[in-house]
Amino acid sequence: SAQVGTANVKGGRQLGDELLNLSGGEGEVGIVGALNSTVQLQRQKGFSDRVTDGGMTIRHVVDGRNIQEEAQTVAENLLTGNPDLPYAYATGEPALIGLAAAVTTQPRSDDLEVVGWDLSTQAVDGLRAGWIKGVVQQNTFEFGYQSMNAAIDLVCGRDVPADIPVPTQIVTPDNVSEYLYYLERG
Repeated sequence: SAQVGTANVKGGRQLGDELLNLSGGEGEVGIVGALNSTVQLQRQKGFSDRVTDGGMTIRHVVDGRNIQEEAQTVAENLLTGNPDLPYAYATGEPALIGLAAAVTTQPRSDDLEVVGWDLSTQAVDGLRAGWIKGVVQQNTFEFGYQSMNAAIDLVCGRDVPADIPVPTQIVTPDNVSEYLYYLERG
């Protein structure tokens, strides 16, 4: 009856805004995506539309197929083939972990700035080192809260919207310590 989930296009635009602020609206971006994932295509569209409207150029999009090892391979190829690429964007956790591995093995952490989706140990390491500049984090508490509200409303016979988008949060090097609880395993 209702879909509670991330506003993926909007989150992509938010991350595009972060990169535009960093770059001054100039430069080229490489994208590590998952072309087989509707969700990640939505994130890619929101981001790409925002940064190109802001004056940046998308140089290449590579397909990591939402598999970490494949994302690392295509990210390595992206960075090797574009040694002057100043910015990169990853559309999901496997893509960001793969891109992070490529950045550290190349090594490109001194001349490449990265933004992407979903916190992981690798993303936190990049945020702390300063070469990952922003990560969209989905608000899992809000997913649960909105889902329970929708379920209660449905049981009580009240109307519920078919789509309930949950806003995202942007994690940066400055605020990463506030989000480490996402990595805790209980």
